[in-house]
Amino acid sequence: MFRIETPSKPERFFLTAATLLALVAMPVGAEPEKNPLDEQSLQTRILSMARTYLQKEQLPQAENLLSTMVEIEPKNAEVHFLLGKAFLFEKKYKQARHELRSALQLAQDSSLEKEINHWLMELPPKFQKPQLTACLCDGETEGNSARLFYFYGDWVEDETETKRVIDSAGLSEAEQSALKMVSLHSEGSREFFDIFGITGLPTLVLVGPKREVENSETKNIDPQNLKRWLAKTDEPRKK
Repeated sequence: MFRIETPSKPERFFLTAATLLALVAMPVGAEPEKNPLDEQSLQTRILSMARTYLQKEQLPQAENLLSTMVEIEPKNAEVHFLLGKAFLFEKKYKQARHELRSALQLAQDSSLEKEINHWLMELPPKFQKPQLTACLCDGETEGNSARLFYFYGDWVEDETETKRVIDSAGLSEAEQSALKMVSLHSEGSREFFDIFGITGLPTLVLVGPKREVENSETKNIDPQNLKRWLAKTDEPRKK
């Protein structure tokens, strides 16, 4: 008996996408290309088509194409990024935040990280802050003192600005012990970013004695408001 192998989901997707792209690109009456696109070329063509849809504000088409791509390439930062932009333009802010955050964590190129962060900052302010209902920090508490987390990006401009803010603040030893610095790709940072639901960078997050997020502040972080937030770590907490 002959056994017919059924193509896997990725194979089915790329076969279908290759056919569609060939038909779209082929002039009327022209013969189909004899040499099929390889997988890498196909992905490049699909992403190019998605960008064209976004530029022409054909958002449903871009969303449909990129949603399928995300299923096939779940670790592709650029696919998540473009899908996040599509959701943002459609004002689907929760979905946009999810995709853009995923893109930021997956990106390995500093210029792409910076661009993704720019679009995260375009979300309405309430979508930039951590999700308070899902932001409990696991682990042992350190007495009853609060902590301040400073999240920042790995691209040069943000690292330089972060260093400037910290140096200019002239922090005391006690203030330094209350401040935890978390860069985008530092060891263990993924857990912190997920715990607090971090979006745009840089971000300050104030954590109470029960390790519950009390507030957050994004954008315009300078030495003065850093000191102001650190002062809050010594304030008595409401019961």
